[in-house]
Amino acid sequence: MIGIVLKEGIKVEVSKKMEKWAAQELQYADLGDTRRKKRLISIVENLSANLVQVCHKLREI
Repeated sequence: MIGIVLKEGIKVEVSKKMEKWAAQELQYADLGDTRRKKRLISIVENLSANLVQVCHKLREI
């Protein structure tokens, strides 16, 4: 497990296995913008976190 510090010092534990799985499953996702793909991977890696925690900024949601 690794710790990821999210907005305002909130920490979420994410396993390396989950990170690898999310990246592999979503590597060919065509969302029209690489930022959207990165956001999707972050959301999938951190399913227990809310969107603001994962995206860091409301404008990214």
